[in-house]
Amino acid sequence: GFLILNSIPNPDTKLMYFSAISDARFKKIVVPGDQVLFEVKLLKFRLGTCKISANASVDGEIVAFADMMASVVDKRG
Repeated sequence: GFLILNSIPNPDTKLMYFSAISDARFKKIVVPGDQVLFEVKLLKFRLGTCKISANASVDGEIVAFADMMASVVDKRG
């Protein structure tokens, strides 16, 4: 959400909803004290919907990854 909302105009007037998670895999256990580094790539952003690919790693070793879809919508209120 942070990646997308900081790349659009007027982010305080928007919300982001995850609509799908696919190809998610958890390869290793992460324990308290591990430092998790997230690498997130925006693959496509069109008409308020985006596709994102993400990897999580600990000490340079991938511990999880997933592809996600999300929609950016106006806040109501």
